[in-house]
Amino acid sequence: MFSPITAADNIKDEFIGYISTLFHISDKDYAAQFAAALREEGAIAKGPYLDVSDSYKTGKSLAQMIEEGEASSLFHSLEGDIPDGEKEIQINRGLYLHQERALRKTNEGKNLIVTTGTGSGKTECFIIPIINHLLREAEEGTLSSGVRAILIYPMNALANDQMKRLRNLLKSYPEITFGVYNSSTKQNELDGIRKGIQGCQWASLKAVKERNRIPRSDAEDASAYPRDELCHA
Repeated sequence: MFSPITAADNIKDEFIGYISTLFHISDKDYAAQFAAALREEGAIAKGPYLDVSDSYKTGKSLAQMIEEGEASSLFHSLEGDIPDGEKEIQINRGLYLHQERALRKTNEGKNLIVTTGTGSGKTECFIIPIINHLLREAEEGTLSSGVRAILIYPMNALANDQMKRLRNLLKSYPEITFGVYNSSTKQNELDGIRKGIQGCQWASLKAVKERNRIPRSDAEDASAYPRDELCHA
């Protein structure tokens, strides 16, 4: 069972080890004093502090909503054959009531504004309805190329975090695709292709260096457009 107190102690010990290694002191007496100072209560970290959060009302599970016809049965196979507890969207665990209501409202074609506390699963209030809509299209045979939803975030960090979740969620279901567009996105297709080739080249050259033990300077002189077989090495 996870223990927050043990976890906090482990993190503190690892950080003390890192500091001790980074600032190595040859003199044994000074080194011992330095280590003792790092171990003093409150020198590195205070706490841990435990915060009691309000519980949110629970509603029905996705499995129950599938039986009611409110959610697609393809949710069962969306994330492949992994235990339900390891899934991004758990089928048998009860949703929060506001998440259940969000899915029902979108099924009715209504717009939503979700205002709820931190850690209450606001993301699922729009991700589950979007995925449900796409899975419905897959059931009907109408899932084709095209944009169905646009998610807008105020910071790249939030967008990148969401991208990681979508990768985990959809890695076993290639029929649903997504992309990320930010300030690093190239303005035209050719520049985007060149960037991809350069990234492929760097990965390929690392493999070439390992195989042939060539100096880095020689590797960097290679063509900007490597052969296809290098890209797939």
